[in-house]
Amino acid sequence: MNTWPQMWNLRCLGIISNGKSARLCLVTVATYPRPPHSSSFCSQETAAGRMLGFMRQDWFQAKLKAHAEKSLAIKPGTKRSEAVRLYKQFLKVETHRLFMEHRGGAGGCEVAQGRAAVLDVLLRHIFSTAQLNPPVPVSVVAIGGYGRGELSPYSDIDVMFLHNEPDRARLAMVVENTLYLLWDIGLKVGHSTRTMDEAIEQANADMQSKTALIESRLVVGNASQYDRFRETLLRKCVHGHVDEYIAARMEDQRTRHEKYGDSVYMQEPNVKNGCGGLRDFQNLTWMAFFKYGVLTLDGLRQKGFLEKAEQRDLERAHDFILRVRNSLHYLTGRACDTINLALQPQIASEFGYRHHDVLRKTEAFMRDYYTHARNIFLLTNALAERMALTEPSRLSALLHPRARKTEEFDGFTLRHNILNAKSPSIFKEDRHRLLRVFLHLQQRNAKPGPELCSLIRQNLRLVDRSFQRATETRDTFLAILQRKGQVARILRLMHETGFLGKLLPEFGRLTCLVQHEFFHRYTADEHTLHVIEHLDRIIDAIEPPHASYKKLFQNIEHADVLYLAILLHDVGKAANAPRHAEASLKAARNVATRLRLNADETAHLLFLVRDHLKLAMLSQRRDLDDQATIDAAARIVKDPSNLDLLMLMTFADSIGTGPKMWTDWKQALLWQLYNHTKQTLAGPDRARNILSRRIEQLYKEVSAKLQNKLPLEEIYSHFELMPASYYINTNPDEITRHLGLVHQFLLRQHQAETPEDTLTPIIAWEPFPAQSHTRLSLCTWDRVGLFSKICGALTSANLNILSAHIYTRSDQVVLDFFDVCDRHLAAVTDEKTLRAAETALLTALTSRADIDFGHLLAKMRATPRPPGRFRVVTIPTLIEFDNETTPRRTIIEVQTEDRLGLLFALTQTITGLGLDISFAKISTEKGAAIDTFYVQDHNGRPVTDSDRLAAIRARLEEAIARLERLSAPPKA
Repeated sequence: MNTWPQMWNLRCLGIISNGKSARLCLVTVATYPRPPHSSSFCSQETAAGRMLGFMRQDWFQAKLKAHAEKSLAIKPGTKRSEAVRLYKQFLKVETHRLFMEHRGGAGGCEVAQGRAAVLDVLLRHIFSTAQLNPPVPVSVVAIGGYGRGELSPYSDIDVMFLHNEPDRARLAMVVENTLYLLWDIGLKVGHSTRTMDEAIEQANADMQSKTALIESRLVVGNASQYDRFRETLLRKCVHGHVDEYIAARMEDQRTRHEKYGDSVYMQEPNVKNGCGGLRDFQNLTWMAFFKYGVLTLDGLRQKGFLEKAEQRDLERAHDFILRVRNSLHYLTGRACDTINLALQPQIASEFGYRHHDVLRKTEAFMRDYYTHARNIFLLTNALAERMALTEPSRLSALLHPRARKTEEFDGFTLRHNILNAKSPSIFKEDRHRLLRVFLHLQQRNAKPGPELCSLIRQNLRLVDRSFQRATETRDTFLAILQRKGQVARILRLMHETGFLGKLLPEFGRLTCLVQHEFFHRYTADEHTLHVIEHLDRIIDAIEPPHASYKKLFQNIEHADVLYLAILLHDVGKAANAPRHAEASLKAARNVATRLRLNADETAHLLFLVRDHLKLAMLSQRRDLDDQATIDAAARIVKDPSNLDLLMLMTFADSIGTGPKMWTDWKQALLWQLYNHTKQTLAGPDRARNILSRRIEQLYKEVSAKLQNKLPLEEIYSHFELMPASYYINTNPDEITRHLGLVHQFLLRQHQAETPEDTLTPIIAWEPFPAQSHTRLSLCTWDRVGLFSKICGALTSANLNILSAHIYTRSDQVVLDFFDVCDRHLAAVTDEKTLRAAETALLTALTSRADIDFGHLLAKMRATPRPPGRFRVVTIPTLIEFDNETTPRRTIIEVQTEDRLGLLFALTQTITGLGLDISFAKISTEKGAAIDTFYVQDHNGRPVTDSDRLAAIRARLEEAIARLERLSAPPKA
């Protein structure tokens, strides 16, 4: 049997046109692979580059054919085991050849098509071996990605055995012989065996099956039988099914995007199914085939639906992302579609990104990936929407009479709430329409038509320096930003069409910029748009957390300045500045000058950009019971107007990093800081009066709850002895429970028989499975090293501390609350684990002996922690000192990767340096620990000597490094 039949002749559906009309029919075409637009061998769209791509493919095909003729000429009577060995060897050699092509810079399409060609050759030989005499009338048809002639290295192959054989026993023999040989050489094969009628019935029953068969391709077998099948498929499954197929594909895309993150800019994108991935590209071609009868981008361009530049962008993007997918397969040795963070630097190096710094190199690669994925996402969405558009029904027109009218204004037409241009030259006639169009969309809550979006992109060259500085530009842009709650959609449309980056080049440089910061989920531009979307949501919010800020947002002036500040607050990141707020501030000053903001507007803008992180930092990392913290916040904001603006920006910026990053606890802290600062700005007496009224109300409610259960004197003493910060964040039910703990502890003092008994703590556990933690409440006497001992005991029980709240009464009774999780980052609910932790706590707090830290770390090494689900990037260790916020204490702030035993290591080190910890804030976010300690020396003074601060830093870094070494898995 001929081993090289129809290698480049693909029988497929195509278009025949007489110039006036077109019809679908079956055609045979000589097909060549697309040139690898993004490979290092063909990086430019030139005739020479395309020719080089074809020459490379011709070279590969010649090598493949010669190798097959030499290695797969299996003689009759050859043992099956020997045939399998020869097939395996052939596949191994050709797989390695493709791998070397990939490593040499070959494009994604080139390698994927090469893989399909190798399997074509192999399958033809295997089928010839499996066929009977006389031959069974069966054809092997490639479907899905294999049918497309596009296979990544470890992708499954899908085939259909198309037959009209009445003797099912003979048919089964051929099919099984073929499949067993394919499986024996290590291929994963999806398969079906169907008659033509069965295949057509399946196609009309299931949209995915129909799609797979549309891309089918005859590999080997009866060509006339396959031709009849394709003609029937076209007649019965395509004609008359256009609208239902497009609707099904649009719904499939929507649910797929939802499942895989609904954003192009995920930190670990799925290159196949994610937004802007390969499936989006393929979805476009499938829909185009049903709607317009074309399966290629060339066909779409010839029909006027794509510009040449758009086609080039799509082809380059498709080839780049397919090449990334090939890399994922090669690097993992399996089918893999997710660019996880561990693989990103490896792919960047493989692709030739040359920056010496690994992070910068990875950022450059991922920025290119996001740029290509964004092109696919935006262009395919625009074309898909156009294909899905249908004329409204008569009933719809009767029910909505206004929708029947076409409104014309400023060179635009509005019909069925879709805005389009009256003329292709609309923007050349008046370039300021490029900005006014977005104001029209906002004012009418309309959507732009796909043609209008394309026209905007084509005219972006009209946005130059004079356009940016024009008075009309200023007035229109600020008018858009003044409409509270209606800004985000318009700015996103501006960004998707490329206009926003042309209008504000400072923001444009953020496009697809990767943020290698552990708490950021999105690229810098996407994060900014998310922040603005959260700000918009506040205006009509009913549910928390957004509703809590509704009154603030409704009452503020300068909404346009607030929106502009958010647009600019991270632009300094594009310069890779170590302190991006300073670089952002410089850019904001330039924008204020260009837009000719007045002095008051400029002052508000620069304040918000410069200090946009301050409220979050003070609320989450400082002692809010210390008036010095509140005074520091008041000095930053200066007046209530600035405070309100910064409060709104802080909330939107924080929740915009990712909804899971915002918690009720952070919300309570932020509002506590806001209220105290506002009261301080109004005068210290008012602040004290408001807090006094709250404590008085809490006292009344708690007294009522505990009537006849606890003496009023004990309740009153508790309220007198606890610090003020305790009452701001604690509700009556919680105070009631805490009083129960204190009562038990004090009762135990009267029953104690030994000194150790007086130190025995009262311990209570409360699981919160939905929040993945368990809360430990503990009451005991305060003493030196107490906090460190508690941390050590919890660590010895293999519990990880997520947060800690420490309250010390004036009589030295301590109430400490720790949120902890187990090794699997889940709430601790196992009784055995809780009892072990309780035993460790009792031992640590009633004995004079210290916990053996070396033994503890050895134990941790013996049971390494499983990979954390929050571990996303390498988290650097940062240690900072603050002697300015409060005059009486030194603040030590530590940021590092969270590890079991970290808090114990830090607190033990601090205590060992002769420092008392009077306050601590502990938080864990996405695998990073951010711990703040207020310390004094034994004389009650802060640490100000630079040499001693340097020694503290060195000892803490040494403790963290030691923990890192000892908690690492042992080398094999």
